[in-house]
Amino acid sequence: MPCISENIICVTVPELEKCGMKINTIKTNLKQQRQNLVYCWEHHKIGNVVYIHYNSLKDKYKNLIQKELCGGLSIEEWIRLNTIRELLPPVRQDEKEELASFVITREKVDVTSGEINSEERTKLPDDHICLLLYQSRWLRLMHKDVYKYNNKTLKRFHVKTVKEFRCICITLANSPSPEFPNGAKLPKNYNACYRRQQEYEQEGIQALISRKFGNTSSRKVDDERIQILIDLYSDPHKPDYVRVTKLYNEIVLQNGWMVKDSPAVISESCVKYNLNIPEVMQVWYLARHGTQAWKNLFGYTILRYKPSTRDAVWCGDGTKVNLFYITPSGKAAKLNVYAIVDAHSGYWLGWDISEEADNIGSVQRAFRMAVTRSGYCLPFQMQYDNDGSNNYFKRLTTLHFPAMPNNGQSKIIERCFKNLQDQHMRYADGFTGMNIKSKNINNQINEDFIATLDKTKSLKNKKETIKLQEWFFHVVNNTPGKDGKTPKEKYFGSQNPDTQQLVALDWINMFWEWNEKECVYAKEGISWVENKIKRVYEIAEGYEFDFRNDVLPERYTPSADFACKYIRQKFYIRFDPLNSSRVALYKEEADNSRRFVAWAIEKDRMAYAVQDYKEDEKTEINKRLNIKKEQQKRAKQKREAAASLMNSEEIMKLGYKFYDKATLSAAEADLYGEKTEPIEEKTSTPKKSRKEYLKERRDKLNNKL
Repeated sequence: MPCISENIICVTVPELEKCGMKINTIKTNLKQQRQNLVYCWEHHKIGNVVYIHYNSLKDKYKNLIQKELCGGLSIEEWIRLNTIRELLPPVRQDEKEELASFVITREKVDVTSGEINSEERTKLPDDHICLLLYQSRWLRLMHKDVYKYNNKTLKRFHVKTVKEFRCICITLANSPSPEFPNGAKLPKNYNACYRRQQEYEQEGIQALISRKFGNTSSRKVDDERIQILIDLYSDPHKPDYVRVTKLYNEIVLQNGWMVKDSPAVISESCVKYNLNIPEVMQVWYLARHGTQAWKNLFGYTILRYKPSTRDAVWCGDGTKVNLFYITPSGKAAKLNVYAIVDAHSGYWLGWDISEEADNIGSVQRAFRMAVTRSGYCLPFQMQYDNDGSNNYFKRLTTLHFPAMPNNGQSKIIERCFKNLQDQHMRYADGFTGMNIKSKNINNQINEDFIATLDKTKSLKNKKETIKLQEWFFHVVNNTPGKDGKTPKEKYFGSQNPDTQQLVALDWINMFWEWNEKECVYAKEGISWVENKIKRVYEIAEGYEFDFRNDVLPERYTPSADFACKYIRQKFYIRFDPLNSSRVALYKEEADNSRRFVAWAIEKDRMAYAVQDYKEDEKTEINKRLNIKKEQQKRAKQKREAAASLMNSEEIMKLGYKFYDKATLSAAEADLYGEKTEPIEEKTSTPKKSRKEYLKERRDKLNNKL
């Protein structure tokens, strides 16, 4: 669009192309102007953008720009209006929340008592809220402080008074826009609009809500009757139309409601008609049939398409393993599976199968498997049920969001589970059938067939059932879809440049756990008890943890430096629940944070008897003996360095250093039978004040004189 650059009205090359000019013509004219062959087409360049001076163009080009870009207005007028429009402030969040929570109320007569009560009807429609917010933006723009702040800019466009500025704003506000074809619907009269602005500044956004909005007084009688019908028909005992009609007519007769001098009784067909009005039906349907039934019929549904690339969204959820297996006590189906699927490809990334339903450990193991199989990538988003077991996902540093509880439509994984069971697992001998709430008989279990399998001992055991469930995941991953590609091919054939690659710190934060109490690094190393098993660890020279390919050294050299520096100090231990052969040591800081110090590996055990020595074991034992010697050597060196600072002949004369000189002299004289004079302590002359000093000095001068 035309703009002002360096105080000159300019247009750009793409804008001239929109007007219908050919790019070759524009480039030729600009080139001729730079060669001084023509005097029009003046321009300047800022960065890579060429700004063509509007006033240097011929009239035919000016008219074309005004027609195509400025809507028929002169370019000066168009820039003036557009500059004022750009001053429009944004929507205030507090006003948006206030309108969203506003509830329309009206008076309602209680048919049983005759009292007039205030009834909450409904909230403001979303389109009306948007219109009110649009009006508030223009009213805030018309404030005199806005005019004062932008005074210099507005004067450049010949806007000299606040009233003139407000009149332009009223015109712009009521003009059509892409979002509001009918404009802001502000009063076109200046005085009326100014009064509306004052009301808005004093009372806030609610001053803009029309007093007539939501008025249903013309339907007052009908509404009262419908309210009675809704209340009767909403009963969860689910009365039929006949009973509701009878009860309603009894209420009419008791209260003496009349229509044209006769009781206002109604027929069964009238009750049925009124209750099945869609607006009324969604009111009683919730109480009569329950939340889930109401959602299935009236709940708003968003149409969404699958993510465009892998690792954009991972979905996690748990369900029953619908397979019977044999236990020592008989037939059972107690296994649960927590699985994670990629929403883009439908590729099953990770799973964990156990008898515990959706516990944190199962979620963690499934997610660990998913991260490993993805090539150590983190998803951009993680979708999961909002229950206690999924608190594990709060460890993720990337975006994570819970799905709506009990709403299968909000989770892609629900459809993946349905496809897994319906297309593949149903052909297993021990299949228990689909969801027990399913009404399709083809999804129900054949009890006779399962009883035959149990009798002939054809069912698998628990271990075989777990393996079979895992096999089904792999079958789905390698089954071509309608497009001829398998989920595995879709997943590994896609690339997502925005996913985050895992580093060692991410791996530890997500999959390692903390020891509850601090442990002391003693002379034998640092030890702690896990599942009633005592484990001892020590620091090995040169060992660094690699979460992708962690290989512990068969033979290592213990770190003498660490033993000398951190002996008898306390550490928190962080460990891998699936591999306790190495741990991480952390020290607690003053602010209660924990600082990583070193990696420790499980300590080797050496043979006690020479007969039990293995190859190179003597060398390993000597390494550890040398560490003990090194510790003693360093302790002696540090002791000698400290003693050299205190090696004074006077202080160390009797071999003691914790006594003053007078005490040492007296003890020495007594030891050798010598008489010594007590050491006189020097007394310090008290310092004179300045006043006393000046007086003494004057006295001396007076004596001399």
